[in-house]
Amino acid sequence: MREEILKAKGRLSGYKKNAENLELKISGLVFLIRGYIDPYEEKEKLRAKEAFAACTELVEAQQEYIGVLKKIQEIEHGLQ
Repeated sequence: MREEILKAKGRLSGYKKNAENLELKISGLVFLIRGYIDPYEEKEKLRAKEAFAACTELVEAQQEYIGVLKKIQEIEHGLQ
């Protein structure tokens, strides 16, 4: 039983680190997208293709982040 708890805590730690990394990635992508789509920039100079690519990456990172949060919640619930 003790070994199972230690393994679960190890997995939990790994998922939490992964969540932190994904939070940073998501924040960076949001900042990047805002730079590409400046509302005060001339419309023909907007970097829409780059923004679209970053948005696609943002969606993927967000979905992964949501999955990691669910795993964290499941492990924490199991450890109670």
